[in-house]
Amino acid sequence: ASGGATLSGEAAFKLYDTYGFPLDIINDVAGKRGIRVDEAAYTVCMNEQKARAKKAWKGSGETDPAVLFLELLESGLKSRFVGYDDLVAHSRVVALISSEGQAVERLIEGQSGYAVFGTTPFYGESGGQTGDIGQVETLTGLTAVTATIKAGADLTAHHVSVTKGEMLLDQEAELRVDEAQRLATARNHTCTHLLHAALKKVLGGHVNQAGSLVTPQRLRFDFTHMSALTDEESRRIEDEVNTAILAALPVSRETMSQDAARKRGATALFGEKYGDEVRVIEVPGVSMELCGGTHLSSTGQAGSF
Repeated sequence: ASGGATLSGEAAFKLYDTYGFPLDIINDVAGKRGIRVDEAAYTVCMNEQKARAKKAWKGSGETDPAVLFLELLESGLKSRFVGYDDLVAHSRVVALISSEGQAVERLIEGQSGYAVFGTTPFYGESGGQTGDIGQVETLTGLTAVTATIKAGADLTAHHVSVTKGEMLLDQEAELRVDEAQRLATARNHTCTHLLHAALKKVLGGHVNQAGSLVTPQRLRFDFTHMSALTDEESRRIEDEVNTAILAALPVSRETMSQDAARKRGATALFGEKYGDEVRVIEVPGVSMELCGGTHLSSTGQAGSF
């Protein structure tokens, strides 16, 4: 309206901070109108907010992961996730944080906190899927992993509670994911994809995912539609999902470029941020989606829906 060709960094940051618009979407919308976004000023605003959050948090007793792991992220610390293929891994303890948010050298029996490992088989909560639980064993003790958090794109943090002995910084550890919990979560995640496809088939192609929750106990799926489901529609949707389960179809996983995935027709969520390389989960003839979560090897493992 003002005839300007640049959207200020302050305005872009307000769109993100107040209204939830990611920078990539702001760039896309602005670019189509010939408007440039001042990304340098946007970054300054973002850093200022992080500094304010960090200052407000220190000494407050809060353990907001976004602030708690800020220093680790800024230091460039990374952890390698191997949990798609392995549920057990050996790695070094590269960071320990107390429940008060302080970097520490050890956690002793009865204490809780956060641990970061160079390599981990534990899936960090993201994309609607809850994180893994399990156990870590070291020469000096046993520690329960009660939750796993994806603190950054390449950083997984484990909420831990020492049940025996102690856990020390820089020592070697054996990490074991709770296999039963992982499989139960995978059942619900694969069924989420089958449900999405069934909703589109029964209600129409306009249906889109608008959020989800995947836990070992259940799934919740939010979707766009103009009315509540009728009993008949619910029955048809259940039948579609169970037909796919009874067919015991293979569930394939493949990593490829975003462009290659879209050309193959993979479904992506609007507003979701994907890297250059994406993971495509496909149930042949039923579903193909971009997804970083954990899944079954065959739809038949789901049992019933």
